[in-house]
Amino acid sequence: MRLPKLTCFHSLVLAFCVAVSSPVAINAQNETSLARQTVEALKVTEPNGTFHSKVIHVNAAGTYPTIASAITALAGGSGHIIIDDGYSAVVPSFTLGVIPCQNANTPWAQILEMGANVSLYTTGSIKLECGGYVYGDNRDGAVITPCTGTNTPVAGCSAFTYASGIAYAIDMGDFVNNSALIDARVEGVTININLPNSVGIRGRGLNENSYIGRNAIENDTNVGILIDGSTIVTANFKIDDNQILDNNASTAYGIELINAGTVRMTRNTVSSNTLIQSTGACFYITGSNAGYFSGNDLADGHCEKHNDGVLVDGNPGLNIFSLDVNGGAGGSNALRIASTANTNVTGYWMRNNTPSNNVVLNQVARCPLTLSANNPPAPGGVITDYHFTIGATACSNSWYDALGWHGFNIPIVASLTTTSGTSDNVILTGMTSSGHCLALTPTNASAATNIATSYISAKAANQITVTHTATAGMTYDVSCTPN
Repeated sequence: MRLPKLTCFHSLVLAFCVAVSSPVAINAQNETSLARQTVEALKVTEPNGTFHSKVIHVNAAGTYPTIASAITALAGGSGHIIIDDGYSAVVPSFTLGVIPCQNANTPWAQILEMGANVSLYTTGSIKLECGGYVYGDNRDGAVITPCTGTNTPVAGCSAFTYASGIAYAIDMGDFVNNSALIDARVEGVTININLPNSVGIRGRGLNENSYIGRNAIENDTNVGILIDGSTIVTANFKIDDNQILDNNASTAYGIELINAGTVRMTRNTVSSNTLIQSTGACFYITGSNAGYFSGNDLADGHCEKHNDGVLVDGNPGLNIFSLDVNGGAGGSNALRIASTANTNVTGYWMRNNTPSNNVVLNQVARCPLTLSANNPPAPGGVITDYHFTIGATACSNSWYDALGWHGFNIPIVASLTTTSGTSDNVILTGMTSSGHCLALTPTNASAATNIATSYISAKAANQITVTHTATAGMTYDVSCTPN
């Protein structure tokens, strides 16, 4: 029999040892279990440095059989509530955190930790105030399911309480002092919100220590994660490694940012939980706050069964670092810039794996652009470098594909073989109506003979028109710049 290995922890104020069966790889799961075994007896700090003198266990047979009784025991102060493994209950709406925000004298005032195989059936929103934190030990085993009706999906359920016509499974924000920024976190849980007009997680006024990560959100019909800065701009936090399966073929969005700044979205996956492609977007970035003109980042995003991978509108600012879109045959754009957008957008390694679809669709009237996922110009459906810049009176697209650099006012070149009519259109991807043409050069004898009567008669988005003598077979080279 192998004796347990004795592992010791030391600090200036305490030292303790615990038995760990050897050999053991100390990973995140082991560390979480170890913390749960020792935290109550030793009053140790949380990994983020927060000291909690009050740790309360919730279990059906214990002193605190309900979440409400545990919150009451905290008496408005800080503490760590642990829902023991295997717990299952119908739960009314409750609030974690403190009010007002200045009373949050620790980063995480009230933590709710869901152990393994914990199921909460909620009849109203879980609300997070200043320092509120919901944490699941194992995402697949920490499940929050809003009730859909009387005794549905389990006995004891009642109809979920909506807020202004929307069902929010988890609602993060200061509900008393609406202008206050807060720190709050939701991490490692599954939310199955199978309700009409529903949102998995809403965040308002979130500050730099906030975090939404490692969650699974299923069957939302409006938005999986909604960050709403309409009342107070929310900024400087991460949305990381979430999996969202929405359930609406018409308007569902995976992650929606409204008036958000310097939000970092990394490794998030969005798909549709129905067999029908959603007409919404996996990532919808919008707003009208010019103070955060280029602040949001999206990295390693994955999107399936939505018309748009990323939809940008208004003035939010966005930088994309790797975007992979599988839109299917229904038609999709990896990146769509709406006609009313007035913001800079940069994209690196954007892919649409359906050749008949688009990598970029820019609908701004002054600078329209369509970059198809065909090869060329996009081998494997990839555009490796794209920039859209817009100002008060001018805008420009520039990108790199299999044919090289385009934009940056680099000349766009093409060849024309005339028809028997008196004019022909020449496709020049990236051309604009305000562009300038540098040359119309004859490349055969017939074209040279008629060059005096051949000229560029019109410039438009992505094309020019050449007017000429009604002679077929004349060949010309053309060269124009977008601006």
